[in-house]
Amino acid sequence: MTRSRRRAIVRAPETGWTSAQTWLTLAAAAVLLAGFVAIQARRREPLMRLSILANRNLGAANLAQLLLGAAWIPMWFYLNLYLQQVLGYSAFPSGAALLPMTILIMIGMIALAPRVIARYGPKAPLVTGLAVLAAGLGWLALIRPTGGYLTDVLPASPVSALGMAPPESPPPPSSPRSPSPAGSPRRSPPKPKPHRQPDDPPGLSRNLRRAARRAARRSAAYGEPSPASRKG
Repeated sequence: MTRSRRRAIVRAPETGWTSAQTWLTLAAAAVLLAGFVAIQARRREPLMRLSILANRNLGAANLAQLLLGAAWIPMWFYLNLYLQQVLGYSAFPSGAALLPMTILIMIGMIALAPRVIARYGPKAPLVTGLAVLAAGLGWLALIRPTGGYLTDVLPASPVSALGMAPPESPPPPSSPRSPSPAGSPRRSPPKPKPHRQPDDPPGLSRNLRRAARRAARRSAAYGEPSPASRKG
């Protein structure tokens, strides 16, 4: 399935996007994908339970990751093509030219995004990050064939990096607003057990406990040892 799709995309520039070979290969990949979904839906122990996609939060997260991968991987590929084939950079300078974006992504994922997620929850930073990433990709889409690295690629790199950091950063485990898994109720913290006095055995009734306290006070008033001290 994945191999057929990749083969169709890789060979499309040679055979043409409108050729029968390209469309037949893509159609075969679609049929294999549909067959995989149908088999997984009927299996008692599937590789992936399709019912988990019914959860709205999980479905939205998977869709966001799908869109992120569809935008992120081609961005690096086409930026390298632009730097090497249009601007004439060799392999090492073109890789070094993308280091600022990589460093900003790492700083955002490690230092900035976890703090923002811990304060506001994962939903708002995720949506905002994807919107900022879309703006950065739109900026990179306006690169001119006669442009340059300092004027076209470098200014859009921080925008794309800041937008890419929140979706790639996992929420901290101690996040107060992180949603609980689907179907699992929120557990309240255990209530502290009431403190029992040493002279309050749990099996005695209320009247017996009162009598035991009165006997202890009377023994203390007359200087007699209490029953507890006698047992000791």
